[in-house]
Amino acid sequence: MEKKTSVRASVIIDASPQKVWEVLTDFDILKSWSSSFQGLSGDFEKNGTIEVTFKSPFGQSKMKKKLFQFEEGKSFGWTGVFMLGMSDYHTHTLKPTTDGKTEFTQTDRLSGGASFLLGRMLEKQMQKGYEAFNQELKTFVEGKK
Repeated sequence: MEKKTSVRASVIIDASPQKVWEVLTDFDILKSWSSSFQGLSGDFEKNGTIEVTFKSPFGQSKMKKKLFQFEEGKSFGWTGVFMLGMSDYHTHTLKPTTDGKTEFTQTDRLSGGASFLLGRMLEKQMQKGYEAFNQELKTFVEGKK
């Protein structure tokens, strides 16, 4: 039986969704404030083919992905082979709050390949990484006021 791994990390950012989107999708400055997600290039549109760049303790890696979800100013998500035959479904979502702030959420799901063996371990690492990224995004956006 295949185990599906799910990760969810949210943060409230004291800025409008438009401002958060501008920072999140300015891929030229991303590596100046993010310690993990270092860049995105390619067709940044629904069903576009992209290449994402990450930095980890093991060095920098680039992965080809497909944008399965894209709604300008609100969300984007990619999918593709992650490692060892596992596919990921990673989303970034911005939702306005009633007090003019933004709830930024990342979700991810791994399936297939070695997910039944490594899923739990990867889930913990991903959770820590997404929480760190969310905090870095919050700090950078709120510091630009």
